Amino acid sequence: MRSRHPAGTSSGVGIAAAASASASSEAISEAAAAPAEAEGAAADAGGGGGAAAQGAAAGAAALPSRLQNRRLVDIMDEFRTRLGEQVNLFSAQAAQVEAWDRKLIEQRDRALTLHESTARLKRGAASLNAELELVLQRQDELHAILIHCDTWQ
Repeated sequence: MRSRHPAGTSSGVGIAAAASASASSEAISEAAAAPAEAEGAAADAGGGGGAAAQGAAAGAAALPSRLQNRRLVDIMDEFRTRLGEQVNLFSAQAAQVEAWDRKLIEQRDRALTLHESTARLKRGAASLNAELELVLQRQDELHAILIHCDTWQ
């Protein structure tokens, strides 16, 4: 069961869109670092620049190897694919949790029904025991009267 956001989109779609936007902004910022690396490398090759060249070289070392020499579109497609896989996995796990939740509720209802039945049976057993005690008491009284009658004859 998905909750509805005020904008009218389901929560799964909203999460996917937000994560996609986040992944896109990460890819853009990483891709923006690539031209700076190229400028640093050009300055380094020109023999001048000193500190600027070292800063650019440090930026080049900071990029993960899986993103180097790749186009922004390819990076975004990879992130979008991975996000889709994670959304599908999350949806499957959410469905499984929902099924478990339904089973727990059914079992709780059965346990409550059983508890109520047990309480009702205990009250019935207590009432039956009270009646049996009354019958035994009357039986003892009748037995005492019969013994008294036998001794008179």
